[in-house]
Amino acid sequence: MITPVTSYLTNMGRALSRLGNALVGGYSGEMVSARMYREGRHGWVRFLDRCFFWEPNHCQECYLTEMLDADRPLDYHHVCSKE
Repeated sequence: MITPVTSYLTNMGRALSRLGNALVGGYSGEMVSARMYREGRHGWVRFLDRCFFWEPNHCQECYLTEMLDADRPLDYHHVCSKE
Protein backbone atom coordinates (compact mmCIF):
# COMPACT_ATOMS: atom_id res chain seq x y z
CA MET A 1 0.00 0.00 0.00
CA ILE A 2 1.34 3.40 -0.97
CA THR A 3 0.96 5.95 1.79
CA PRO A 4 1.08 9.71 1.33
CA VAL A 5 4.53 9.74 2.98
CA THR A 6 5.83 7.02 0.63
CA SER A 7 4.46 8.89 -2.36
CA TYR A 8 6.04 12.14 -1.16
CA LEU A 9 9.45 10.52 -0.59
CA THR A 10 9.33 8.81 -3.99
CA ASN A 11 8.52 12.11 -5.72
CA MET A 12 11.30 13.90 -3.84
CA GLY A 13 13.79 11.16 -4.78
CA ARG A 14 12.83 11.41 -8.43
CA ALA A 15 13.09 15.21 -8.35
CA LEU A 16 16.54 15.09 -6.76
CA SER A 17 17.68 12.49 -9.29
CA ARG A 18 16.48 14.65 -12.17
CA LEU A 19 18.14 17.73 -10.66
CA GLY A 20 21.41 15.84 -10.24
CA ASN A 21 21.24 14.62 -13.82
CA ALA A 22 20.64 18.16 -15.10
CA LEU A 23 23.54 19.52 -13.02
CA VAL A 24 25.99 17.13 -14.71
CA GLY A 25 24.79 17.96 -18.22
CA GLY A 26 21.97 15.45 -18.73
CA TYR A 27 18.35 16.02 -19.65
CA SER A 28 16.47 17.93 -16.96
CA GLY A 29 13.53 15.52 -17.06
CA GLU A 30 15.56 12.31 -16.87
CA MET A 31 16.54 10.40 -13.75
CA VAL A 32 20.21 9.48 -13.29
CA SER A 33 19.42 5.74 -13.19
CA ALA A 34 17.49 5.93 -16.47
CA ARG A 35 20.35 7.84 -18.11
CA MET A 36 22.94 5.30 -17.02
CA TYR A 37 20.79 2.48 -18.42
CA ARG A 38 20.06 4.37 -21.68
CA GLU A 39 23.74 5.15 -22.24
CA GLY A 40 24.78 1.57 -21.47
CA ARG A 41 27.04 2.48 -18.55
CA HIS A 42 27.07 -1.02 -17.11
CA GLY A 43 29.33 -0.26 -14.15
CA TRP A 44 27.05 2.52 -12.96
CA VAL A 45 23.95 0.41 -13.62
CA ARG A 46 25.35 -2.38 -11.43
CA PHE A 47 26.28 0.13 -8.71
CA LEU A 48 22.87 1.84 -8.72
CA ASP A 49 21.00 -1.47 -8.87
CA ARG A 50 22.91 -2.56 -5.75
CA CYS A 51 22.09 0.71 -3.98
CA PHE A 52 18.39 0.10 -4.68
CA PHE A 53 18.59 -3.61 -3.79
CA TRP A 54 14.87 -3.77 -2.91
CA GLU A 55 13.99 -2.88 -6.52
CA PRO A 56 15.08 -5.59 -8.98
CA ASN A 57 16.49 -4.02 -12.17
CA HIS A 58 16.19 -0.50 -10.74
CA CYS A 59 17.87 1.29 -13.64
CA GLN A 60 15.93 -0.58 -16.30
CA GLU A 61 12.67 0.15 -14.46
CA CYS A 62 13.59 3.85 -14.27
CA TYR A 63 14.30 3.85 -17.99
CA LEU A 64 10.95 2.20 -18.74
CA THR A 65 9.21 4.69 -16.44
CA GLU A 66 10.83 7.53 -18.38
CA MET A 67 9.73 5.93 -21.67
CA LEU A 68 6.11 6.10 -20.51
CA ASP A 69 6.40 9.61 -19.09
CA ALA A 70 4.70 12.32 -21.16
CA ASP A 71 7.47 14.92 -20.64
CA ARG A 72 10.32 12.59 -21.55
CA PRO A 73 13.41 13.86 -23.39
CA LEU A 74 13.59 13.69 -27.19
CA ASP A 75 15.77 10.54 -27.20
CA TYR A 76 12.88 8.66 -25.61
CA HIS A 77 10.46 9.88 -28.30
CA HIS A 78 12.84 8.54 -30.94
CA VAL A 79 13.11 5.12 -29.26
CA CYS A 80 9.35 4.88 -28.76
CA SER A 81 8.60 5.72 -32.38
CA LYS A 82 10.72 2.75 -33.55
CA GLU A 83 8.66 0.23 -31.61
